[in-house]
Amino acid sequence: MKTATHLDQHIGARIAEIREKRGLSRTKFAERVREHVGGVGWSRQASWDVERGKKALAASDLVAVAWVLECTVADIMSTSEPVSLGGEETFRTDAIVSGEEAMPEVEAWARYEEAKDALADVRHAWERYAHLIDVVRRRVADTPALKRRIEADRAKAAQTAVCEMEEAFGFRRPEGFDAKAAAEMNLTPAIITALDVLGAHKVSEMEWRRRWTRRQERSTR
Repeated sequence: MKTATHLDQHIGARIAEIREKRGLSRTKFAERVREHVGGVGWSRQASWDVERGKKALAASDLVAVAWVLECTVADIMSTSEPVSLGGEETFRTDAIVSGEEAMPEVEAWARYEEAKDALADVRHAWERYAHLIDVVRRRVADTPALKRRIEADRAKAAQTAVCEMEEAFGFRRPEGFDAKAAAEMNLTPAIITALDVLGAHKVSEMEWRRRWTRRQERSTR
């Protein structure tokens, strides 16, 4: 049994507070945590020791506790009040847990890596899209019935888009309202796909980077 530190006491108090708000008994709480950490090390007594700040939590235990309490690790650890690890030095855990003050570049770099992955996904999806459009176009050229079916699907998508505008913005159709023109000003994936299949323009596999190319073109004008 380790000597309680100020930080252990803060974490234990937060766990007890959140557990009580969730309506969990200490016994039920311990059972659920035990299920997530391999069935060992957690009992009602262990839970009591944690909440009193008498038992240190391993990283896996802390994550399991957060999962059971349906909160984040930051919810348990963060505080703007100074705490200590047992010595005289005090610090704020919110700056460390959130990373917003301690190491903002770590969080930003993680988002940067995610953004690269997301754009790679867009590229691969767009290349597949361009290929599928080309396949369907060849079929449409040989099958008038398919062309009519796609045109009907486009009309249906346009009607759906107008209905969504009405629901979202309280829009009401004036006399002489051109639903088709309005829908094509508020394009949905279904409408764009139909337009690409029925159109004569080439759908390039490199279309995914068109936004940046256009920006470069505007900057050189």
